[in-house]
Amino acid sequence: MSRFFFVGRRSEKLWFEKHLSSDPNKEKIINVYGTGGIGKSTLLDEFKCMASRRGIPFILLESKEFRHTPAGLLKQLTSSLSPSSSLSDSVPPSLSACAAELNRYAEPTGLYLAFDTYEEWNQLDRFIRESLIPELSDRIHLILSGRYPLSGDWITRPSWVTPIKRLQLQPFEYETCEEYAAQFERPEESAIRRMYLISRGHPLTFSLLIGFSREGLLTNSDSFLPEEAIRLLTARWLREVPDDGLIRLAEASSLVRVFNHELLEFVVGETVSAVLFNRFIQLSFIRRNARGWYIHDVLRKAVYEDFRKRKPQTHRQWRERCMVYLYRQLPDEPSDDNALLYSDFIYLLDNPVIRSVYLLGQQERQYTLETVTAETLGEVRQHIQDVLDSRKDFYHVFFDPLTHERIVIDIPSDFDQRAFRILNPEAILAVDEDAIHAIRNDRSEITGLLVLISIHSRSLPFLIDSPISKHFFRHPGNQHIVEAARKSSAPIGGYFYHVDLRKDNSPDALALTFQFYISAYMKGGIFVASFPLPHYQDFLLRMGFTEQPEIPVHYDFGDRFPSPTYVMDLSGQKFKSFMKRMMDKMNIPVPAAISQWEQLQLLTPREQEIASLMLAGKSIKEIAESCYITEIAVKKHLGRIYHKLGVKNKVELLSKWVERPQ
Repeated sequence: MSRFFFVGRRSEKLWFEKHLSSDPNKEKIINVYGTGGIGKSTLLDEFKCMASRRGIPFILLESKEFRHTPAGLLKQLTSSLSPSSSLSDSVPPSLSACAAELNRYAEPTGLYLAFDTYEEWNQLDRFIRESLIPELSDRIHLILSGRYPLSGDWITRPSWVTPIKRLQLQPFEYETCEEYAAQFERPEESAIRRMYLISRGHPLTFSLLIGFSREGLLTNSDSFLPEEAIRLLTARWLREVPDDGLIRLAEASSLVRVFNHELLEFVVGETVSAVLFNRFIQLSFIRRNARGWYIHDVLRKAVYEDFRKRKPQTHRQWRERCMVYLYRQLPDEPSDDNALLYSDFIYLLDNPVIRSVYLLGQQERQYTLETVTAETLGEVRQHIQDVLDSRKDFYHVFFDPLTHERIVIDIPSDFDQRAFRILNPEAILAVDEDAIHAIRNDRSEITGLLVLISIHSRSLPFLIDSPISKHFFRHPGNQHIVEAARKSSAPIGGYFYHVDLRKDNSPDALALTFQFYISAYMKGGIFVASFPLPHYQDFLLRMGFTEQPEIPVHYDFGDRFPSPTYVMDLSGQKFKSFMKRMMDKMNIPVPAAISQWEQLQLLTPREQEIASLMLAGKSIKEIAESCYITEIAVKKHLGRIYHKLGVKNKVELLSKWVERPQ
């Protein structure tokens, strides 16, 4: 972006404006860092303009402008000074002479030296830190800008006491993207929102999408992102991936939401060295969270789609391996601790409806989910009345973020009229004070309602007598559930009584709704729902509900809306078998029970080789020599072997290995 088009980075600019006026002895080193395309170079250009307006010299050095030797750097520094520099023709200047000239040039206003793409300056890093900086006066400040924060000797050497200011650049917020789009022929707000969701606020990606929009490449409502855009974006990112080993890891990690070293080894079916894994996670499009690492969404979609088209059999095989890996970590019973693991597993079902609902939310606006109380009941009543007064059909189109499949939600007004008139929030709260949940937007307005009535002794009379739910609880085949609920003050499950996002169908609200479902399932029990609309029914079936043909279809939502009843049983230790049934529906061949031999398949080929040598009586030293690795590497492999197989030592390992078929 040129300076005329510079937008955003307000906090960084405010900080630098203050730094330009501050004590010259403060924060000598400024470390600007962030992923590729995040706008580091653009920010340095803006910093240079800000310094120039104050009459403060600012020298900006690019990595590719000179030879990466101390002499090359010193020559480039002196040639960047004003023509009056006495060293401008010196080839090459000495360190002391160059530093003296820089120090003179910094009087009296100060001087900034900015080094861009600093990750490419490895050969000069030590020289800059240990030789150049000590020779510079306190009036000279360095800006080191790159993809990674300064580490190693910059922060660990006792002799290094110079304070470092870290400026980590984050993706743009929605308002900044709007501001940038306004510099051009302003697209429609819906187009800006769509480009923001695709780019996740990544500046380079968003600017490319603006170009696509101006060329008319984003006008087709049936395509989330055109293939030519995918190819260009992928090419930009994959310039960092120079070899086949890294590309294989990128392909494997595109299949999952979060990955770790062990998962990637299991998926690709071979040992991934620590060196290769560390190279991979240092790439600019790899992010980290508390559970592991993940690929930037833009690249993940592009790599996933390219991988699926080029290598369909490998893609399918690796996706199934991912499911095996996660399936074998799932507990027999659900729990809140496993909610994220369950979410990862659901994602791997390759279900476009679930994926589009769950993955599109990106905090474009801040949504919250709150439990409705007597104090907020009036707002709920007003929300219900607003929907009844609107009498409008609800129609929304969204897209699978990976395959771009078009998905439609279509809710006729006459269905909503009946559904909202049936809804009696006062009666529901009287039997279950935690049943009604309101979705609020950033203006604290209620935009949707989720009603999940716990099944227990207090709510049972309501569920037996109420429209919609009575058909399940009055059926003779469910009397054992009724009796269990009658005897229990604690929930034995839940009835999904109402789902409403009519006032706001944003991806964030949809994602919050799905997260609510996941949290409910993790509590375990029997879950029941009865909705007539096809997209609701499809969602229930994909989530693992089964239709109950023995329960008569009812017409409580009107004559046009026949409503079957659906049940999902997660009670007791049925969670694992439930997950197995879901995989069966997707034709994914994962066994319900896992034998000892099957557990051995969790090992990579290298780990199986090391385990075989260990059980053949070889010492760690002999194994290291046989495998051409160090003894430390052998011990690390053994630790991972023991962990994967759930054993503590060689004796327990042998008990599993003897089960191996010949």
